[in-house]
Amino acid sequence: MNFIYCDAVTHRLVDVLDERKKQFLCQHFDRYTLKARQQVKTITIDMSFPYIAFIKTYFPNAAIHIDKFHLVQALTRELNR
Repeated sequence: MNFIYCDAVTHRLVDVLDERKKQFLCQHFDRYTLKARQQVKTITIDMSFPYIAFIKTYFPNAAIHIDKFHLVQALTRELNR
């Protein structure tokens, strides 16, 4: 699976990464300075909770949000059980 990220303000695609494993993500985001990563204000993720620890380390000032699509999808699955 790929890791896709975009700018939430402009909705422009920033990059599509071939991997979404933590080691690969760390390698990729290490290219950005800590100062640049500290300026990220919000990050929206799917329901993949392993990302949370990564985000807290690499983007310490970012608020983490679960995207609406995956939240509604999870709620719908539970209601249909």
